[in-house]
Amino acid sequence: MRILLSVPVWIGIVCSVCPSLAFPFILTQLSTRKSSCKAIPSSMTLCHGVGYSEMRLPNLLGHDTMKEALQQAGSWVPLLTKQCHTDTKKFLCSLFAPVCLSELEEAVYPCRSLCEEVRDGCTPVMAAFGFPWPDMFNCSQFPLGNELCVPPAGTEDKPYAAKEGHTVRMVSPAIALAFIPFIITLIIRYRHYFLLFYRAVLVRKIQDHLTGIPREERAFQYVITHAIPGDPQHVLNTFDQYCYHCEHLGNIGPQKGKILDRLIYENAPLNVLELGTYCGYATIIIAQALPLGARLYTVDANPQKAAVAEKVIRLAGFDDDTVELLVGPSEEIIPQLKDKHGVQKLDFVFMDHGKRYYRRDLLLLEDVGLLQEGTIILADNVFFPGAPHFLQYVKSSGKYHCKMHRGSLEYFRYIRDGMAELTFTKLK
Repeated sequence: MRILLSVPVWIGIVCSVCPSLAFPFILTQLSTRKSSCKAIPSSMTLCHGVGYSEMRLPNLLGHDTMKEALQQAGSWVPLLTKQCHTDTKKFLCSLFAPVCLSELEEAVYPCRSLCEEVRDGCTPVMAAFGFPWPDMFNCSQFPLGNELCVPPAGTEDKPYAAKEGHTVRMVSPAIALAFIPFIITLIIRYRHYFLLFYRAVLVRKIQDHLTGIPREERAFQYVITHAIPGDPQHVLNTFDQYCYHCEHLGNIGPQKGKILDRLIYENAPLNVLELGTYCGYATIIIAQALPLGARLYTVDANPQKAAVAEKVIRLAGFDDDTVELLVGPSEEIIPQLKDKHGVQKLDFVFMDHGKRYYRRDLLLLEDVGLLQEGTIILADNVFFPGAPHFLQYVKSSGKYHCKMHRGSLEYFRYIRDGMAELTFTKLK
């Protein structure tokens, strides 16, 4: 019952104790009265955390003394508990404890838009207790915003309306300065990710604009200029030089490439599927490690990138009998492997396409019956950018033996990443 009575209490006190507050002309009289800056007392609950520390007396409601301002301001604190508008505190405090600038002699009023927004939000709450919006808060008496005034939320990141070259901000500079150590710490801690963003995104956009050709085509031009045709390893080394010194590419890279190369040699698969050809880097690693008579089917959904990969693969010396490049979405290509390409079972699958498609395509491989007991699936980038739904399914399905190969992101040794090696064990 105390909460219900609080709204009539603050209305009654304001109107009975100081009836002069109901007259808007007080605001115009203030300009003729000498005022001064005073520290906002901690006992003024209405203005706790408002964002500035000094107020002007007399205030905008005609209170000459701090005692009078404290008494009248306390009457309006219950309205804050109603949470009728996010700017209620700012509006009321701008009247009872107006912001004080030593270089300005006149008071800083709330903007009319601030008054109107608070009025529209709080009038229904006050009406529920039988009280109208007070005349002393008549919004028409406040400036429109083309002069110095306190604005509503949403304009806090901009200076208040300028007047005579002055700007006012509700946020204390001390608060902004307090964030500087945090920002510096953040930059230092994640500097490698910022560098990745710079090399993989910003440099690419700049070069795309300057050259007019995509990044993958620029990489191929470098490779065809510097690599030895027919030498797969030299083609890979040239790619690495480009990625270390020119632009970042999403290739598997030399570190994880050794793991892929070793698994191909150890298992000697005859039918291999690669999802995500990209520039053909991993395709070359797989192709040069395949046993005689083996065949690699590599899939990429992007025709432009597939065209670059086709040229890279042929430059490395592999023909259609060893590597067949299939262009199209993986969810369309996988069901066609049996009937259209004669692939009955797969011995090895390498996933390096969209990480969000790992789980979907693994389920699709299961459904169409392309996996057999002992089939190995190697999935790249399971930690960064990550494939959590894929890993969750693998661990919970009971169909796979899982081994993690931990390492770093390609061409960024300080960004942790890894590959998941799965062995298909049984059908459930």
